[in-house]
Amino acid sequence: MATFARYDSFARSAIARAQEEARIAGHQHITPEHVVLALTHKPESVAGQVMRAVCGSVDAVREAVTERLEPTNESVSVPIPFDGQSKKVVELTTREALRFGDPSIGAEHVLLAVLSLGEGTAVDVLHALGLTKERAETEVRRLRAS
Repeated sequence: MATFARYDSFARSAIARAQEEARIAGHQHITPEHVVLALTHKPESVAGQVMRAVCGSVDAVREAVTERLEPTNESVSVPIPFDGQSKKVVELTTREALRFGDPSIGAEHVLLAVLSLGEGTAVDVLHALGLTKERAETEVRRLRAS
């Protein structure tokens, strides 16, 4: 798994918050959906700004993802492990930062990594809200240029 040393405070917060989202839902593993939910807690991050610009608000993203999660009443032991897809998201964050030529990994790279999966509930929800990887990349570049 990628080292978190290169993660900025927004990305680090999102990865840590994903565990809390899984615990709240009573899930035994952290999924990409929990990662997306975690990203909604920092609307001031680049990822939050992208979601707001494309999807209308981070609340719209949060509601759409939450609707697709199946809550359980199970007790969950901490720490909650990442599932295979979420491990892949963490690994892909480095690739996304490198593609942009960035020395650190931000929340925008986490969002792009989720979208890089190309399939799954989190990706389906984001696509339904109009947020594709290409659209996210365009929005990141626009935000950085302004």
